[in-house]
Amino acid sequence: MKIIKITAAILATSMALLTMRPIPTKAASKTVSIDMNGDGIKERITFKKSQYDNNYYHLFTVSVNGSRRFSSKDWLYDYNYKFIKLGKKHLLYINPYSDNYDGPMLIYEYRGDKLKKVYDFDSLYGCRWINSINSKNNKIKAMIQDSGAPLIGYSSCYVTLSYRNGRLKPDSSTLQVAGYQDTNIDSTQMKRYSLPVTKSIRIYSDKKCTKYKQTVPKGTRLRVTKRYSTNIKSASFYVTGDGYSGWYSSKDWDYDVMLDGCTGVA
Repeated sequence: MKIIKITAAILATSMALLTMRPIPTKAASKTVSIDMNGDGIKERITFKKSQYDNNYYHLFTVSVNGSRRFSSKDWLYDYNYKFIKLGKKHLLYINPYSDNYDGPMLIYEYRGDKLKKVYDFDSLYGCRWINSINSKNNKIKAMIQDSGAPLIGYSSCYVTLSYRNGRLKPDSSTLQVAGYQDTNIDSTQMKRYSLPVTKSIRIYSDKKCTKYKQTVPKGTRLRVTKRYSTNIKSASFYVTGDGYSGWYSSKDWDYDVMLDGCTGVA
């Protein structure tokens, strides 16, 4: 099992939008025995890559007890998976990926002899990759990573998911920002740096960014600590520093990364 960890140093090599091409593993299939539904009986979960051609696999499947329960047809290099314990059962995180490590990031529950999708990370704003995913106290906590967030570019946030009514749902629309990079100091570390804005920005007193508060002048050092979003198209970011505090809206973003030292690509 592995969860991709894409560091700022690796991502920096793609600043010119060059395609990242991981080297696919040669193992075509793998079988794991684990109790998926909590009934005390282990299921046999088989992950299989097939139709290999020109460094790509064109079919990825997941079978349970010999029956195919998931398939993905695409130009694939490899896949990530992880079994996540939740109560007595184990949920399955799967991520078949291709160029730039991009691909679906899904969580399934084994229910009624089928794999039922209970969460799709593509429904979450700014989730391009999963850096880590674990469970604690009957909740799932993941570190998600964006490649070009407003203000801060490459950045990561924490999201906590709870299981309710047969689905996983985020506990909150406001996420803690885990970090972003400062290439002036270190391109490999992600922290919540205090960095100067490269141009003036508008901030708001409310997270929905409907109540204009003030304009922060160029050169003001800000730290980004929270992110708020209710859809995949827009978000707001809480900033503080040099006597200023408030929310910045992605709707005001003109695709410039506006903290000096931060970088990002599409």
